[in-house]
Amino acid sequence: MKCNPIVLLSLVLMLIMGLDATAQYKKRYRRSGTQFDVRYGIKVGYQLSNFAGDEFLVEYNNDNILVYPAVSYSSLTGYHAGAYLDIRVNELFIIQPEVQYTRMGSEMLRRADLLNAENNYIVDENSNPNNMVDVVIQRRLSYLHIPIAVKIGLSRLIHLNVGPQFGFKISEGDAYGDVDNNVIEQLNITDPLAPSPYKSIDYGAIAGLSFQSEKGFVFNVRYNRNFNNIQVNDGLTILAKEPKNYNTAVLFSLGYTFKYEDRLRENIGRRH
Repeated sequence: MKCNPIVLLSLVLMLIMGLDATAQYKKRYRRSGTQFDVRYGIKVGYQLSNFAGDEFLVEYNNDNILVYPAVSYSSLTGYHAGAYLDIRVNELFIIQPEVQYTRMGSEMLRRADLLNAENNYIVDENSNPNNMVDVVIQRRLSYLHIPIAVKIGLSRLIHLNVGPQFGFKISEGDAYGDVDNNVIEQLNITDPLAPSPYKSIDYGAIAGLSFQSEKGFVFNVRYNRNFNNIQVNDGLTILAKEPKNYNTAVLFSLGYTFKYEDRLRENIGRRH
């Protein structure tokens, strides 16, 4: 996934806001020690997800001849929601285990020549543009994700977020663009009786920044990447190379940490 300029701008704005908020906060409060405590919160957000790795619908036979039309990937929009524990170890170090529902996947574009049935509808130099059709396929995967974020304070209110993440697949499904169902069946894009092509468990890591307001609201920008191949390759004897794919996502979320103002009053200090 290419770096999105919106993400970079969000990170820069969060850093500037955090440094200013920290300066203002130090004028109002005087630190008088730290104390280990636990708060809880909820979050909801929006994300752009995609597959990284091989475009596994590019299939070849043992003679390295293309068997099915290739696909191209683009990001799929989705959402996530969940809850977390905010475990404050000291002023600039927080451990935040989370549980969240995440809608992942990728949007694929598959171009096919409807009059080239003898060659599995592959578009070649002899294809007539009037006979070609673009099929948009949305691969939708739902996960129960368990990130464990280690939050390292860059300032009092801005934290670097890094840590592992584990995922358990809840559901999967496909959706298609504005293409007639007869075309979908004709191209034999999916077999409803075929076993799931995706593994049920994945694992990876998260990295990002969070801005924590004094009122308890928190804004996160985060990048997720799983490390294991999500593709099930059993039975794909038609392929000359086993495909490998990985979930990736850029997430924007808004959360609320309950009783966060109590933490400030109890653990950081008193007003001048």
